[in-house]
Amino acid sequence: MAKHNNDPNRVRDSLNYLKVCLNRLSSSYEVQMAEIEDFARWNLANDIANELGINDIEALSGIGLINRRTEVLYEKIMAAFDEASPGGPRYDKDIWTLEGMRDHPFWKDQRELAKEVLAELEKIKVD
Repeated sequence: MAKHNNDPNRVRDSLNYLKVCLNRLSSSYEVQMAEIEDFARWNLANDIANELGINDIEALSGIGLINRRTEVLYEKIMAAFDEASPGGPRYDKDIWTLEGMRDHPFWKDQRELAKEVLAELEKIKVD
């Protein structure tokens, strides 16, 4: 989503979108697998990584709804995906497999960070 002003509907939409994305990332492998059709599972890791974007978090931070700690945690998630992507310094092809999503420490760390950010976002109330 693009940057926005203090329009409550757009703020609520950005916040809800972030919650949905982070909830999906923070879910266990089993839940992630159960929520997707069989034919699309081969690309699940990429789908989850690509859902996240920086625009919503920056927009919410810019209007004072997100504290710096939450923003930094979110940036850690994004940076880890960037570093683990092809060409990145932490790239490991196993991260991007279904087995990797289930067993690789990378995903455990990402899920834990997502839970932390999600807990902070749950505290935010938009009128």
